[in-house]
Amino acid sequence: MSIYKKYIGDLFVTLRFYIAIGGCVLAYIASFFYAPLYAYVNIAFVIICLLVLADYLFLFVFFKPPTAQRKVGDRLSNGEVNNVSISITNKMPFVITIHVTDELPEQLQERNMNVKKILLPKKITEINYTIKPVQRGAYHF
Repeated sequence: MSIYKKYIGDLFVTLRFYIAIGGCVLAYIASFFYAPLYAYVNIAFVIICLLVLADYLFLFVFFKPPTAQRKVGDRLSNGEVNNVSISITNKMPFVITIHVTDELPEQLQERNMNVKKILLPKKITEINYTIKPVQRGAYHF
């Protein structure tokens, strides 16, 4: 496993991060025209960097990451509704919010299986949904 995949590959940067960094860039530009602002912008930038570092350490270094397992029948009934469940175990001692993207088989022609969930500490959360296959053949999740 490469170092990139292990330490950086699982990062999901949200819009909030880009807004914070963009705000710092704009503040640095403004400090070019008003010099006393420069010290405050440096402090804000250092605080943002420390918060990002603390978030990274809490999520990837100090605690075990959440695990997920999909439960689906061995055989799917063609033309009928089939139940699928995803069991997610939060191993962290604090509440986390996750986005689950389940890549369904291409035969189903569904590409928007995204669910946002809040995971309680040391608990198992279930995500249930249904699929209706209309083609015969092997479905690879």
